[in-house]
Amino acid sequence: MHKKRKIFLVFILVSLLAIFLVAINFSSFLEGIKFLYNGLTYSEISNNPINPNGKYGAIYDLVKIFSIERMEYIRKYLNSKNIDYKLIPNPGGEDNILVSNISNKDSYTLIVAHYDKYTEKEDYQGALDNAASVVVLLNLISDLGDKKLLPENVGFLFTGLEEKGILGSQYFVYWAKANNYKIKRAIVLDMIGRGNLMAMTPGVKNGLKFNIPFVAEILINFPPVINAKYWNIDNSIIDFKKYGIKTNNNVVTTSDASSFLLLGIPAAHLSSDNIWHILNVMHTNKDTIEKLDEKSLENAERILENYIQSL
Repeated sequence: MHKKRKIFLVFILVSLLAIFLVAINFSSFLEGIKFLYNGLTYSEISNNPINPNGKYGAIYDLVKIFSIERMEYIRKYLNSKNIDYKLIPNPGGEDNILVSNISNKDSYTLIVAHYDKYTEKEDYQGALDNAASVVVLLNLISDLGDKKLLPENVGFLFTGLEEKGILGSQYFVYWAKANNYKIKRAIVLDMIGRGNLMAMTPGVKNGLKFNIPFVAEILINFPPVINAKYWNIDNSIIDFKKYGIKTNNNVVTTSDASSFLLLGIPAAHLSSDNIWHILNVMHTNKDTIEKLDEKSLENAERILENYIQSL
């Protein structure tokens, strides 16, 4: 066969293989294109900064204080609203705070947010991670309480020690088992506040998941770990499409959701779909309040309230 014809046939075969691989992974291909486009258009600046005198104004207090002080702040806030809660001690002092009717014998849906900070340095705010989730949850509890709509089968949990290895949520899950507090599912808010809500793939280590057609799924963890466990996104927990929540099957994240999943309790991790912002500010001094978006918080609270009222 003529050499040029051989080269041409090889080129055609490689092209067909590339087209085939893209076709059967078309959604992943599109997500990759969107991700690159969002990176080119990303800006740290928020178009809708948090109003310090608005419904989420408490976040301006939270970013100034350390983890133990945040715990006390949440308790004082709940006391001021006459909302009952249970303080569940953790080794280390960052106790869990549970807003729930624990005498109810039915299974609970838990809405969870950790309040502790990645570091206790004065120049670190921890606005996205995770003060924004805390103020959304506080405001949601307050609004439902004012409307007399706090449901019997839903609990709200503020955890400590998340940044020390999701220890607070692990302690809570064992406390729940020992005290016959039945958990049907858990929805964990972590790093919301820019863009729309997105469900991440939960795992015991952060990483990226790739699918090689007809071969295997490959998980690359940071730092590298062999056979790190992860769970596929569970659509039975919440109808993501109905509530306009995107899903990300490629980004694997460690959050309090993993503590529930490790003991067989269905759980979802809801975060921001602005991955570039997360990568830019997470666990750095750039995680500051002026970069958050108030409409993003309003949207998250609205979705959660509609979801709770549907249970």
